Parts: sequence; C-alpha cells; structure tokens
Amino acid sequence: MTLKHLSLSALAGFVFAGSLVASAGAAPVNPCTACWQAYDRCNLTTATDCETKLIACQRRNNCPV
Repeated sequence: MTLKHLSLSALAGFVFAGSLVASAGAAPVNPCTACWQAYDRCNLTTATDCETKLIACQRRNNCPV
C-alpha cells in the first residue's frame, strides 16, 4: 500500500469510529415523551388536529393521560 492509501484508510477508520461513539451517546427517547414532542412541533404549524394526534399517539403507546 502506498502512503496515500494508508492515510485514506486510517482517516476512514477514525471517521467510522467517531460516528459510532457519537451515535452511542444518544439517549433513547421515551415513546410518551416523543408524543409530546410531536404535539409541540405540531402546534408550531397551522395544523388544527394536534390534540387528536396527541391522544392517538398516547393510546398507541399506552401512555398515561
């Protein structure tokens, strides 16, 4: 292998390892929290059925009402 190929392979390895570390640090989102986050995003738009979508999401995920 030439130095150029070796450097490129090393760089690719570091990028791959860095992406694994970055994605492993993300905490899983509670489905009930995700419902509320979607509701908040919906309220920022002109949609009129945000509360209906929230209730459907909560029922689908067995969230407390």
